[in-house]
Amino acid sequence: MAELDIGRQIRDLEELFLGISKVIDPVALENRIAELETLASDPNIWNDQANAQKVTTELSRTKAQLDHLHSIDQDIKDWKICARWHLKIQMQRMSSQQSC
Repeated sequence: MAELDIGRQIRDLEELFLGISKVIDPVALENRIAELETLASDPNIWNDQANAQKVTTELSRTKAQLDHLHSIDQDIKDWKICARWHLKIQMQRMSSQQSC
């Protein structure tokens, strides 16, 4: 019974993550990171220190957001693998108990 609950909870997390990904849009974050990296690599960026700080701060924040999204996605995938292994072990235990 608990296995079914875990599976349902993981599916709920996946659906929630998909909704969040649509709002946050990882592709848009990747594109923005590329733009900001181009701006940050300009040798003249520090001629305007306020702008340089704004660009580098946004770059750091945007990279952190994308990293966090990737981390959550990987965590969900890892939980799915763990749940499958757990279910497989439970089924093997039940099978071995029935054959005794």
